[in-house]
Amino acid sequence: MTLEKNFIRISSHILCFILIVRHSGYYISSTTIFEFGFKQPLIDIFLIPITAGFGAFFIWKRFKQFKITFKQTIKLLIVISIILIFNFIVKKYDILSFFLYKVSDYELRRPSLFIIIPIFLALVVASLKFNYNWVIIYTLVCISWISENFILHYTSVILSVSYLSSSIFEKFSIGIFILIYVLIVIYINFFEIDRINIFLEIIFVFCFLKILFKLSEYLGKFFTINISMSVLIFYLLQAIIFNIFNMIELSNNRILSVIIVYILCLAGMTILKRFKLE
Repeated sequence: MTLEKNFIRISSHILCFILIVRHSGYYISSTTIFEFGFKQPLIDIFLIPITAGFGAFFIWKRFKQFKITFKQTIKLLIVISIILIFNFIVKKYDILSFFLYKVSDYELRRPSLFIIIPIFLALVVASLKFNYNWVIIYTLVCISWISENFILHYTSVILSVSYLSSSIFEKFSIGIFILIYVLIVIYINFFEIDRINIFLEIIFVFCFLKILFKLSEYLGKFFTINISMSVLIFYLLQAIIFNIFNMIELSNNRILSVIIVYILCLAGMTILKRFKLE
């Protein structure tokens, strides 16, 4: 196995585990209902960037060369179709409310698996080759800042972070990114910020991914991961399992739930791989 492949696998496993920890606060303990501000446990404030970081993970350091394949497009469109059917028919979500949902709408029920849509849009935009990509991206940032539309917001955050991953900022010392990351957490707590603005969130997510990849690079010197993982499929599995936990009220223990969901997701990935469905 190449060092690069091992690095990607380690990064994927860490990201997926952190994703479960983050979502356990939303699905199990309900401590991250106000999920982008100070009204949640400290550990969840540290994990605020995971939502956009999950999307930017796909394009990191590949923005200028990124191209979404036809097969990937079809796979994502099928997933999005299932998400839309589930929200409109099963959960009876209003179509207009679905597409106009705002990042500040804490009091409203968020559509299920909503983040997949801005991820898909970000991947499509990243595949389009323009000479002035940054103009398009930061125009989207400004529009989403004003409108607070969830889909626009995360499309622009994912694109911005991915674009910055190939910039001069990427070469800064990891210590700087850790310091900025901690200072943002302190800022949210000290000033009791209900929700950080989009510009600070872009910096937060960028630092999160820098720390994630640096940690993966370090662990790669000592560990070899033989289990490959599709981050997108893992995301879908953990969301399904958490929803089942909620419906049957299986557990309200957050730590136990994280362990069980992670193991079940790995088992599900193994089964899908065996039947070549992953």
